[in-house]
Amino acid sequence: MGYTGTTCSTCATGYQDNDGNGTCLPTCATFTPTACNGHGTCADTSGLATCTCQTGYAGSQCERSAFVKVVTGYFHSCGLRSNGAVECWGSTTAGATNVPGGLVAIDIAAGDYFTCALRSTGLPVCWGYASGFISNPGGSPMATAPNLPTTGSYSAIYAGDMMACAVSLSATSANATCFGYNLPPGASISDAFWIGVGEAATAQVQYAKISYANGALTTFSVPGTPPATPSLGYAQVSCGINYCCAIEESRTAAGQRLQGAVRCWGTSTLSTVTGAPASTARFAAVSAGNTEACAIRSTPTTAATDLQLTCWGQQSNVVLAPSGQFVDVAVAYGHGCAVATTGEIRCWGSNSSGEAPSFRN
Repeated sequence: MGYTGTTCSTCATGYQDNDGNGTCLPTCATFTPTACNGHGTCADTSGLATCTCQTGYAGSQCERSAFVKVVTGYFHSCGLRSNGAVECWGSTTAGATNVPGGLVAIDIAAGDYFTCALRSTGLPVCWGYASGFISNPGGSPMATAPNLPTTGSYSAIYAGDMMACAVSLSATSANATCFGYNLPPGASISDAFWIGVGEAATAQVQYAKISYANGALTTFSVPGTPPATPSLGYAQVSCGINYCCAIEESRTAAGQRLQGAVRCWGTSTLSTVTGAPASTARFAAVSAGNTEACAIRSTPTTAATDLQLTCWGQQSNVVLAPSGQFVDVAVAYGHGCAVATTGEIRCWGSNSSGEAPSFRN
């Protein structure tokens, strides 16, 4: 296929040898008759027809919506696609992977045995089980779970252990409504645009928040003292068991936003605290798991290291993260998953319940 002529040495119609190596390969028109499904551009000048996908699409012919976010629970993981579709995999315990039918989401979060999402309407929905939280071990979607907000509009959701918080963001303020273990109905956290929900050994509420007003860190029940607030505040925070890690906000000389160093604090015996990257390194995202953490490098020493993972902590199977370039990462309980720049999800570490497939597209 692809050759013609009496000696089969000429490329047939629809095939080309643009790189001059004597091999006839499909032209773009043959390779992708639908022009990368209308979601990219094709080039065959180097010999191999290749689609370059628009943001939000992935696949050899840009045939599917790309993953844009990944979250991890105790033995399950979930991904959010650019079209709002949510997919979960891993343990079916308590229904943590039972995504509600027809769900179109703008954000997702995962706790131990539950998953939450923000619908396109801005209201949260959760499914699965957590002690004193989503009290249906059968795993039915819990649109009316205890304490779950049924009014208002939210732009982000965070979860961990047995608690979740939905954040309502306006031009002048950011406040969170929280629901879960040991929380009264309508529990709220004021002046919080980013929340890291942690896990205390005594199953008490534990979290860190970043102030919308000045970027300062405030914690509840997290051991130790959070680091001093830098001049531009903090950009992200994530918490594990009795510790948290936050990323400093920073700017380039030209004023361009550039996230910065990772700062960790909490139980000092955890290597997730003492083994954090040097303060001279800069990172775009961080995820704190049980006793392991990973961050995505944002300022390269060479182009090859940009957007690569740096992991540290006590779980050796998580510390050995895959190579590549990534835009989001989540770690929990001995496994990690990250969204590649190409829109696929790569996972590593413990896979006892199918929570960490090496590749998911």
